[in-house]
Amino acid sequence: MGMNAPSPQGPEHGYGLNRRTFLKVGATAGITLATAFGLGKLLKHDEHNPIEVGVAKDHRKLVLEAWKKDQPMIDAIHEGGFQAFVNRLGVQKKELILPREVLENMPLCDCCLDEGIEDVDDDDGSQLQLVRHAGSGIILTNGVDPKVMKPTDPRYMNMVAQDHNERGSVVEADHDLCGARLVAYGIVHGITDPAELDKIPDEEIMKWGQEHFTFPLIDIRKKLLRAKGKHDQAAKIHYRRIKQEELHRPAEVHIARVVYDIQDPTIKPNGLIPKGYIVTGHTLSREETDANMKAAVKINLATSHGPQELFTKENPMMWVVAGCNPKVVGARVQHLLQLAKTLPEDRGRRVVVDGFVV
Repeated sequence: MGMNAPSPQGPEHGYGLNRRTFLKVGATAGITLATAFGLGKLLKHDEHNPIEVGVAKDHRKLVLEAWKKDQPMIDAIHEGGFQAFVNRLGVQKKELILPREVLENMPLCDCCLDEGIEDVDDDDGSQLQLVRHAGSGIILTNGVDPKVMKPTDPRYMNMVAQDHNERGSVVEADHDLCGARLVAYGIVHGITDPAELDKIPDEEIMKWGQEHFTFPLIDIRKKLLRAKGKHDQAAKIHYRRIKQEELHRPAEVHIARVVYDIQDPTIKPNGLIPKGYIVTGHTLSREETDANMKAAVKINLATSHGPQELFTKENPMMWVVAGCNPKVVGARVQHLLQLAKTLPEDRGRRVVVDGFVV
């Protein structure tokens, strides 16, 4: 299922590799590439023969239910690669693309990468075009380490405000059960024990994030725009809360099998492909995109909020580049292959890279 450079014959031959060649590329790339046959056996276990994984026992059933739903797609992708899977969708693959004329009329919204977020409507019911990154930028904007520059540091907030203004975002969104805001809260308050952080009620985290980041960020953005005489643009900026009932995932745990690096604004993942975190690399700096790709891996493989040991060498998490330009996708795939080498060994051996062009 892993990645190599795009075929000179074009994307119809696939970015992903089949099992006959994955070992050769794995040796070249220094990344473990594998097929997902082990998961089929894993899913046959029942409550009388429990699966010993890091995810909490009461969450395990929720994860497995979600994984079973996507399993036919995952099996097909591991067998022949993501591009071959998308190609087999035939005319349906057009549903993965939004027409550019539609995008032009969709206001921009800075939003989280959380896999539970799908479509987000504005207050007037119009659909928003989402810029996807951790906590809507509360951490990792331009790749800045939140331990080096805290999320509430005025320098950081001014950088985020300028970034969002340059992009032209109209809506600043946050969402219930946001892990990035929990991380930000812990950093600002000096709480390093994840177990202690998990005891803090989500509503407290949400209120803190609003009062100390999102609302001040909106004020800074408006002030910067007004200073440039852009009063109309400043007046349009507003807040949107995505509530728990709008999230398409269990409240207790993340279920994403994939992290999508979207390299064209027209690409819109939906139920035709596996559920995943979404990072809009086409709108973010390379540093921020890379930091978000790595953050999603950490959530799933190294925290109690992810499936953890359900991901193995045989059943890896996927980084998937999606776009419309084969050269752009191919170059980004090669970059992610190198980035994967920088992951901690225990995570890197459970991550593979693939891509597709629509």
